[in-house]
Amino acid sequence: MERKIITPRKPLSMEVKKTIIYLLITLTVIIIGLSSYFLMQTSTATQRGYILKQLQIENENLRQENEKLDEDLTGKISFPSVEKNPALKKMIEPERKIYIK
Repeated sequence: MERKIITPRKPLSMEVKKTIIYLLITLTVIIIGLSSYFLMQTSTATQRGYILKQLQIENENLRQENEKLDEDLTGKISFPSVEKNPALKKMIEPERKIYIK
């Protein structure tokens, strides 16, 4: 005849305590994971906002520089500035003018 080894049963209160401990560990891990994910997303959004602001400032500076260059170019190709050019005085007037319609 074989003898069966009977393991003593744990009381229900021990099982409940064990389950509560596992539940608390699981909830703690979930809270830590979600908190780290939230902080990571927040810092990423902040970095993107900072980069966007820097690019907007750079864009505005380039627009202002473009306007200054346009004004400078317009001033240099205007008729009075072309007439004052010393190279123009060295040029010879054409003998015959041809106009194209």
